[in-house]
Amino acid sequence: MLLVTVSNEVQMVIQTYQTLYASGIAFGMRKFLSEKEKKIENLEQRLLETKQQDQLKREQTKETHLEIKSQLKADIKSKVSGDLEKIITGLKKLPDKK
Repeated sequence: MLLVTVSNEVQMVIQTYQTLYASGIAFGMRKFLSEKEKKIENLEQRLLETKQQDQLKREQTKETHLEIKSQLKADIKSKVSGDLEKIITGLKKLPDKK
């Protein structure tokens, strides 16, 4: 009878340890998955921020390109106007050949 009781107690202890082990494994897996989800969320947030920064930089580059293009056009127009005035003034100063 004593051996049966001891045997039952040993079986209960083994079951308790098995349950504790399974519970520990489940907790570890939940913790691991939770950390992975946080990491994924952080990466997704960084990706979104990077895309926004990229879009902003593209817009700034486009604006700068348009400003430079406009300035170049203005410089060319100014230079051509100045050269044209010199040519016209020079033609007026030329003596007429008869």
